[in-house]
Amino acid sequence: MRYLVTYEIPMRHPEYPPLITALRALRATRVLAATWVLQSELSAAEVCRHLVVAGCLSMNERILVVELAAAADASWRKLAVGDDAVPGLLGHPA
Repeated sequence: MRYLVTYEIPMRHPEYPPLITALRALRATRVLAATWVLQSELSAAEVCRHLVVAGCLSMNERILVVELAAAADASWRKLAVGDDAVPGLLGHPA
């Protein structure tokens, strides 16, 4: 499954090292400052739980994990990963 993961950690910088390390360990790719695309066999709830249990997010910090459908309509501009890489991340034909 492919997910869009985004978070809001108001009292911490978006570059919060434990969270970035955990997302990279899951082989996520950053597309915006606090938004990542992740391909995993885990469910959305398991991805959330993993990041909380790993100590990356407290119960007060926000996270959204949404499964991306292969046929989902999408548009983007000037993403961190480079616009030409996005179709592959989203599972869209080039």
